[in-house]
Amino acid sequence: MWLRCVVLACVAAVAVAAAACGGEETRVAVPVVVDVDTVTSGPGEGLIDAEKFCVQQNVFQRGMHVVFRMDAQDTVTGEALGDAEVSEAVARLATGEELPFSYGKHGEGDDAPFFWTTAWDVPEDYPLGTVDYEITVTTVDGDTVTWQQPRAVPPTLLQIAE
Repeated sequence: MWLRCVVLACVAAVAVAAAACGGEETRVAVPVVVDVDTVTSGPGEGLIDAEKFCVQQNVFQRGMHVVFRMDAQDTVTGEALGDAEVSEAVARLATGEELPFSYGKHGEGDDAPFFWTTAWDVPEDYPLGTVDYEITVTTVDGDTVTWQQPRAVPPTLLQIAE
């Protein structure tokens, strides 16, 4: 949620700066906004309580299963974008590895949320430190947005640690 606010605040700041410089109001169209996080994949993984699963975190160890979760929304309608509205959603690691997302229901019950997920098993020999990645979403209408980790907030970056 905070990331969506950061993205929208940046868009607003660009529009205000452009208006101040040019004397005319300039609007920046951003067709899609995404909200991204990473979670553990199952109970007892890593240092997480054995009763917990899908715990939001950004520090993982080698051999762990990282799950990327994402919501995508149309900025005009405010509606969530599912597989009928998205032609491609993929996470790309700095190594070149591509992880395609799938859209679906997560959890039991009528009120269980729908969102996008993909996963990555951290190789046992993966270097310690920050994992650089980006996510690209392309709609069936041809709109594309690429999300990157906010480098200005280092504690939130995906990390591999011992």
